[in-house]
Amino acid sequence: MAFFQGFTSLRALLVPATVLLTWLSAASASLDPHVDPTLGGMSLREFQGILLSSVDNEIGILQEESGDPTQISKNSMGSTDVEDMWEHLVDHGWIIAESTLGTNGRDLKKYINADKAMSSNNVFPFLLCVLDISLKSGFERMALLQEKLDVSIASYTVVSNKEDKSCFVVMATPGTVLGVLNDNIHGIPLVDQMKITPLTIEDVTSPGWSIPPADTVSSRRLGAKRNNWQRTIMVTISPGVVNPNDNESTLHVAKNIVKDIHNLAEEGSRRRRQLVVDDQELSSGVGSLKGRNILAGTQGRILSLSEVFFATSQNALGKRETRRLSDLSRSFWSRSLQNGLESEHKCSNMFRSSEIRPLWTGFEIVLNPVDGIMGNEHITNEHGNESSASNQDCVVSLIAALSVHPHVITVEATTEVTLDNQKEQWVTQSNENGHRPWFDHGLTGRNQIVSVSDTGLDEDNCYFTNGPSQGNIKNGQWDFNTRKIAKYDNTFKDDYDAPQGHGTHVAGTVAGRKSFDGVNEQTGIADGIARDAKIHFMDLKTGTGGMSDPGSKLWFESFYHNGKGAKVANASWGRSGNRPYSTHCVNYDGALFDHDDTLLVTSAGNKGNDGPGSMKNPGECKNTLSVGITKSSGISGEPGTMISWSSQGPTAWGSTQPDLVAPGYSVTSANADPDRENECDGTGGTRVTSGTSMSAPVVAGTAALIRQYFSEGFYPCGERGCSKGFEPQGSLVKAVLMNGAQAVTGGTPYDNIQNMGQINLLSSLPLKGENEFSTIVVNGKAIADQVTDSIPIRIDKSKCDDSLLSITMVYTDPPAKSGCTECLVNHLDMTVVDENGRKYFPNGLAEADSTNTAERIRVEHVHHHQTFTVSVTATNLSQESQKYSLVISGCITREQEQGMEEGGEDTIQANPKAMHTTAPTASPSSSPTAA
Repeated sequence: MAFFQGFTSLRALLVPATVLLTWLSAASASLDPHVDPTLGGMSLREFQGILLSSVDNEIGILQEESGDPTQISKNSMGSTDVEDMWEHLVDHGWIIAESTLGTNGRDLKKYINADKAMSSNNVFPFLLCVLDISLKSGFERMALLQEKLDVSIASYTVVSNKEDKSCFVVMATPGTVLGVLNDNIHGIPLVDQMKITPLTIEDVTSPGWSIPPADTVSSRRLGAKRNNWQRTIMVTISPGVVNPNDNESTLHVAKNIVKDIHNLAEEGSRRRRQLVVDDQELSSGVGSLKGRNILAGTQGRILSLSEVFFATSQNALGKRETRRLSDLSRSFWSRSLQNGLESEHKCSNMFRSSEIRPLWTGFEIVLNPVDGIMGNEHITNEHGNESSASNQDCVVSLIAALSVHPHVITVEATTEVTLDNQKEQWVTQSNENGHRPWFDHGLTGRNQIVSVSDTGLDEDNCYFTNGPSQGNIKNGQWDFNTRKIAKYDNTFKDDYDAPQGHGTHVAGTVAGRKSFDGVNEQTGIADGIARDAKIHFMDLKTGTGGMSDPGSKLWFESFYHNGKGAKVANASWGRSGNRPYSTHCVNYDGALFDHDDTLLVTSAGNKGNDGPGSMKNPGECKNTLSVGITKSSGISGEPGTMISWSSQGPTAWGSTQPDLVAPGYSVTSANADPDRENECDGTGGTRVTSGTSMSAPVVAGTAALIRQYFSEGFYPCGERGCSKGFEPQGSLVKAVLMNGAQAVTGGTPYDNIQNMGQINLLSSLPLKGENEFSTIVVNGKAIADQVTDSIPIRIDKSKCDDSLLSITMVYTDPPAKSGCTECLVNHLDMTVVDENGRKYFPNGLAEADSTNTAERIRVEHVHHHQTFTVSVTATNLSQESQKYSLVISGCITREQEQGMEEGGEDTIQANPKAMHTTAPTASPSSSPTAA
């Protein structure tokens, strides 16, 4: 089609994801700061060190056009094209932020030195960084900004929080911001291309993103349905605009933003033919447009989208001696607007057939919802597909329009959702052939619910049948009295799984349990890891069509049920990773932070043959638990051997991935056969398959067993009822899994292949008659900024021969801003110091870990009566406090503690009486260094 032409040349110059961070580091080092930081501005180098965005693509194109991407040529004015572009982009941002002042020639120095700051009632998103070295944390720096700007904390989003600088997106008036900028507070307006993530344009212009071609007949049929195609544009709303817990508020703002964009398209289409001067006084607030543009220009002139968006504005043209923007880039954006939103058709069918869904931090625009889009009821004959989402110009211009809106701080295109299971029971419980000690102690997942979101679930398979207790489990309803399925959420998609469906196999691995009548149960060849747990299932696929991501908000609302539903969730699917911290991670990390008693287990992906950086999303997010794959029992190679194609880290922002590994190769689990009823062992009810999609539910089922352990009072003595029991935080369950994980063949501990190692319950928690070590846990304790909690412990080997001391700390970090280069919002550090003053650092490092939210220290060959102090320090928080969980295991007793006096269930004393088992194989500990 004609409207696909012209994208190839731009794509050839876009920066590949695999080299983006490396290239940016080298490129920014060669730039001179443009804006004098002492005047409160922000240089390009400083901006790139904080946030990755489409600005990086523009720089890359300019440098490629110069013939040598490592060099930046000077123009006739003595500055570089890149510096000129940055200067005018920032200048353009101030013009837009102060769009109603009616003045021209914005000059940052003039603003700073003005006798009084200019006033405006319009709030706009600004990127502000506080560099005051007298302030020790992000929390203190945010408090300073709050005092100076008189803006509530709800109007802030943390972008980065480092030892010497903290950066935030803040909604404020331009005049107020200008009044606070100085040598310790730098800032710029966050304007259009700063909001677009760096890989978004590369994604939407790739051949795989557009609607796939159909056969000759169907391609001529205007309304031909492409069920396997669905793409979304994710939008993060500016901080303070909506309450993230209020779906109605989110949808109201989202619809207003889309309405504003539609109005921009109407106005821009007309303005391409004629520029009209309107002397009427205009209102510039969102929601009061009444058919006009969001922003008013000087002297009452209404601006079109082409004039508001930097790449197509007059500010990007520059004078003869400066380019300010690549000719290719400007042509690309201009053509997209001309053939997209500002065309005669104004992409009407794209708007008509789209769907808006709420996210945790904003919303997404679904461009091809399977239930009806591209059908004749939505696509009109006039302009046809040319005005729909199949026209890439429409999608690109939509992204541009979203980015200019003051209530938007991030725009990101999604990529396709793709799919990545009785042997695994003993491997994870003991790693001893046929030995299932947790089942022997009644730890089978009873009274636990695990959520599985996947392709569908064959309910009449013998491993899921509810029998007489079928209950009302669909259309949003729960029934906790059923045998196996407590809720089947068919409100997002349908209630069907295709033959050999992925979802049926995954759910069976988590909690399948054989029963022909739904009453009498028996051991089956495909029983799940948590065989007595119940299942919450969310269907993500219609018929044989493509997968859809419901987003964290809809999924969590479905399974959490105000705290009465599932507390473990499994996602054996994802999108391509190897990209900067994404809007997906913002939403999933945010959902987990707000539901901190929940653990989300994800598959790492099956792209390990692509090498480092091949993790899938949301597995690479900060707060999820990502799982790689090892060989299961009975396969060539001993259990506990890595599979070469298990996806690898690190993430683009440097965190280590996957979190741990589990068996998932040649797994026997339930099989979907929709044409047969009550299929079971030997009658088509089981099948064998492999992948991280199978290893993730192994871990999710194991997590359910750990939750049962704590809730039924097995802690601390290792048998039911030795305490009243408590509800563990998601971070505690995650810490338990990591603390007992063991090194496997293929890779080394703390690398980006196996990281913490393969899960092993018998080395994770005390179990009477099976092992002899003791465990101390701290469950979701809040620690204040700049405070240190300490636990002194002593090694007691009088009844215990374990020579390993293992300590793991995990916390659930708030979400950062998409595109962040350093993405920890709160920074906790764990150290261990022995009686001689030797200090141990986590994760195999010789210093503090400033990247990961999970930290483990192992000390080998400990001796009787040796003492250690385990410390957790809130080194740099961006808020008043942060919860964390801690697990300490070994031949230990607890001495008088410091900083842990209170907390009720948050601080739980281990039973000093030890128990016995074979010592687990230890991973190498970090090397001690002098304190």
